[in-house]
Amino acid sequence: MLRTLFFSLLLSITCLASFAQVAGKSSEPAYQVIFLAWENDFDALDQYLDDLRVNQRLHENGAWLLTHAYFPFYENPQILTEESVPTIVNSVDSWRAARPNSVSALNAKAILLTRHAKSLPEDSSNRQDAVTKALEFMANHAEIGDQDPHWRATQLELLALQTVPIPNFEARFAEELSQNPGFAPLQRSAASYLARHEPKKLSEFVLTADERFTGMTSRLFSHILHDLPRPSEADWSKIRTSYLSVMDEFPNAWNQQALAKAACTVGDFELAAKHIEKLPWLDVLWVWGTPDVPQTCRDEIIAREIWTCEESRSSQCLAQPESFSWFESFLVMAVGCFAATYVSVSLWSWYKLRNAPRITQDEIDALKQAQDQSRLPRVRIENTALPPADNVQSRLGGAPTADETHRHWPVTEETGMPMLFLAQINFSETQPLPDFPDSGILQLFAGIETDGRLVFTEDPGSFELRYLPNPEADDTMALPFQLENVPKHSALSKEALLEGRALRFEADTAIASIHHSSLDRFRQDWHNRLPESDDIGAQLEAFEKAEELESAAAPTHWVGGHPDFVQEDVRFDPDWQEMDRVLLHLGFDDDLCLGDAGMLNVMITQEDLRNRAFDKAICTWDCS
Repeated sequence: MLRTLFFSLLLSITCLASFAQVAGKSSEPAYQVIFLAWENDFDALDQYLDDLRVNQRLHENGAWLLTHAYFPFYENPQILTEESVPTIVNSVDSWRAARPNSVSALNAKAILLTRHAKSLPEDSSNRQDAVTKALEFMANHAEIGDQDPHWRATQLELLALQTVPIPNFEARFAEELSQNPGFAPLQRSAASYLARHEPKKLSEFVLTADERFTGMTSRLFSHILHDLPRPSEADWSKIRTSYLSVMDEFPNAWNQQALAKAACTVGDFELAAKHIEKLPWLDVLWVWGTPDVPQTCRDEIIAREIWTCEESRSSQCLAQPESFSWFESFLVMAVGCFAATYVSVSLWSWYKLRNAPRITQDEIDALKQAQDQSRLPRVRIENTALPPADNVQSRLGGAPTADETHRHWPVTEETGMPMLFLAQINFSETQPLPDFPDSGILQLFAGIETDGRLVFTEDPGSFELRYLPNPEADDTMALPFQLENVPKHSALSKEALLEGRALRFEADTAIASIHHSSLDRFRQDWHNRLPESDDIGAQLEAFEKAEELESAAAPTHWVGGHPDFVQEDVRFDPDWQEMDRVLLHLGFDDDLCLGDAGMLNVMITQEDLRNRAFDKAICTWDCS
């Protein structure tokens, strides 16, 4: 049985990995919204969004939920049906109502309206009405939205959907590109416009893209095909030369797929067959499986005997329709192996589960006791969205307070750029915490690239932590000139970087999560085990619910308590096991975003905290 299981797993590892990836993502709010909309289960979607609002997760995580859902919307625009759009738009508006001046909220609405317009039939009055509605929304909010390059790229993408060319498009694009060189959404919008209105310029645009974007040429083609899934024969004759020109420069599999698919849809079977011959069989399967490719394309290629089994390409063989092809045989074998694996794994898991020791009441009590003992005081931090009242007030960004020994701005060792001043905490403003200072200021600087991206690593030279025991109320450090223009990928908003955002505090307590290193032994011990009784099962369910509520109620930023991570607790590393005190935790809000909705933790041992040995602290951040 074990031998059969091993070979079954070996044959279907790719399928299982794909399923695991989808299953893992389905637990996240954004993907849950996508799946419910995809299934047209709008009653369940309404209920799910209501639950998010009740638990305040829609408002706490609104930016992540509604902006990261762009990508599934873009790849699968057919989910934006007439039935689903009102529900999703209402959800976006609900989140926007809580933050009317949030650029993230405006972007969510603008991109959603754009995706809806793209999902409608080309050249239809409905599409033009949707484009007009989206442009009106963007015009009404231009004062706030125009400051963001994503917003402007979306506007260009909308204009590209119109049936008439954009006046002075090249000048407008050049101006945007000069402000945001290599910005992918902007490049995509420009390519979409050229493919639709000026196809002769398409290949020149792709081939002369700046160095940072040239490697994305195949992805650029993929986006163009989303905008033109079924080019007319007239359009195809215009852009065929452009496709071939780019193919000569970048003959990769992705571009081969794009060209083969486009040729099939317009009936250019000779060209389709020529490029299909060069594809690996899995890529050919992708071409055949695309809904936009008609069955006549496959039939025509086979009928013309352009590509048949007689050519002795066993890995690239299309059989005649009346017999099993190599691909069909492979698919049957793959499905059979997957089914065998599924049954084998299920039986093996059932056997292990039935024979494993049951989870007892004593183990439940031990976990509760361990969590109670893990409770630590914490100070919640709230961003007031207002500038600091004086030079020593706690803040995000702005000008850091200076003292006699700290008057220089730290520099990133790796890039030579001035570090980004993230935050300072004045302990005289916070509620008392055991072992923490009751006065003085803690400041955090982060190393950045020339474009503003964080360069945090485990190297202490990539961040600087300062403690000012006697700050001077009338003295701050001036912002370096390299940061005055706000780097494109700055973790701080323009207002926070230049003016600062004042912070206020509230006392709180927090317990360790079962996913933290200190309690991980329980999670490991209970893996693949059943509860001893229904009562213990109910306690486990209640515990999981309490963990969810605790996470939903957690603040965005804090001092004290326990760290939180997007990925995994870094204290599984033996060198960092003793880092049990949190000097500062930063999440994401309208003024701070560390990478892709990341989290930052500054941690120190209790002994070093008592000794004020802040030079021994570590700083980590991770994102999704």
